[in-house]
Amino acid sequence: MYKGIIPIFLAPNNAYAPHAGITITSLLENSSRDYFYEIHVLHTDLNQENIALLESISYENASVKCFCITRFIEKELKLMYTNFHFSKEMFYRILIPDVFPQYDKAIYLDSDICVLGDISELYHIDLEGNILGGVNDVMHIRSKNYVSKEIGLDPFRYINSGVLLIDCKLYLEEGIKQKIFDELKVRDSLRYPD
Repeated sequence: MYKGIIPIFLAPNNAYAPHAGITITSLLENSSRDYFYEIHVLHTDLNQENIALLESISYENASVKCFCITRFIEKELKLMYTNFHFSKEMFYRILIPDVFPQYDKAIYLDSDICVLGDISELYHIDLEGNILGGVNDVMHIRSKNYVSKEIGLDPFRYINSGVLLIDCKLYLEEGIKQKIFDELKVRDSLRYPD
């Protein structure tokens, strides 16, 4: 019997799907066997080959399901701009609490990372009333200036969005998805839109 379920989300496009497979495999290889991991791969246009590849990852204490979210982004799609190497999939993490309201908490992972430790330890961190948990992003001076002067944020409170712990209940209560999309209506050219 498992101690609980840990929901984990990724959002690769077709180019990153093989990398997502590595992320998922590294996560499961290093995970505690005491928990069941519900891994959701959010997408709008993964091809059948990549869906089959990801859903074929098999562990006794995990399931991997690809979930098409097209119907959930129709009205916000025009706000999901891309630049440089940032694809529209970067915005899908914003939808997690709304599309999966059954979870009180969730982990989001970028599709190009390797998980070297037990992800259940991250999941069990107490967010102490914060909506998101993340680590400070390492930035060079140009990025720090951009964050502080152009965006108006303290660069020492700016987090890397590639690994997030989300308090889904508080996220929904505070209407965070709408606040983010309202902000994107006026900030349509962020250098780091993720």
